[in-house]
Amino acid sequence: MVELKIQTGNKIRFSPHQILFHTTRNYRNFILVEQARKGGQRDIKLYSSLEINNLIHDPRAVDPLAVNDFKLIEKILINN
Repeated sequence: MVELKIQTGNKIRFSPHQILFHTTRNYRNFILVEQARKGGQRDIKLYSSLEINNLIHDPRAVDPLAVNDFKLIEKILINN
């Protein structure tokens, strides 16, 4: 499963139900984040569900699995 989140500012908002889902069912689940940048550009970042707690606290401290590389994102999603 892939959950799409929109990041505004330095936080990604998750509901309690989303947090529970990602902490209890983290096998083959991912979080795809669209982050707005200055100048109207956007970054697309893929994270593992295992990173949910770190993403809640500070997404900048978490290394994404892929950034703006749709071939790599597709490969990760298909192979995991």
